[in-house]
Amino acid sequence: MKIIHISDLHLDTPFQGMSHIYNSQRQTIQAQRFFNQQLERLLQEEIQVVFCHGNHDFIREGYSQLHYPEGIHLLKDESVSKVQLTTRNEETLTVYGFSYCHQSLTERMIDQFPVNQDNRSNVIGLLHGALQTSHPQQNRYAPFTLQDLKDKQYSYFALGHIHKPQILSEFPLIQYAGTPQGRHRNEVGAHGCYLICLLYTSPSPRD
Repeated sequence: MKIIHISDLHLDTPFQGMSHIYNSQRQTIQAQRFFNQQLERLLQEEIQVVFCHGNHDFIREGYSQLHYPEGIHLLKDESVSKVQLTTRNEETLTVYGFSYCHQSLTERMIDQFPVNQDNRSNVIGLLHGALQTSHPQQNRYAPFTLQDLKDKQYSYFALGHIHKPQILSEFPLIQYAGTPQGRHRNEVGAHGCYLICLLYTSPSPRD
């Protein structure tokens, strides 16, 4: 089973230092249309999409939201929800995650992620956040510890928020994909996305 991990698109943002950073109020119609067109291309190839909003494009109450193509799985609020997928090869995958509805989120959202009780099933966590620090005022983005993530016993944790690709754990695999493209002159080095291959195993039979 293959998955693509892309994070921190910052859709429609200019190179930092030349203009203001993108947020949901300033996203252009052209950018929205382009994004939807690319989602449609994925759906046409039977590639399923699960995505969440982060702190830069948080979902604002009272503002109209972009209508995504039917078949796209959007995590819609600040509560951890579950998406169950079945691939065209009849492989099953469970995804847990949430979206931001505010510019910051001090709650430890990781506590809402259920533990994977069946180590034969493929489970992925989507988490836009940062490692917890000893300074409470710095824990503004769904703070977590590495041990928190390991304790969930997931096949993979797809992390967002940090713009530099980095691996926090190799087993289980937990990593930030970084941004597809650097947003200012200090964000140099490799950028892009991860292609992850998961070893598929059939779920254990129920009693």
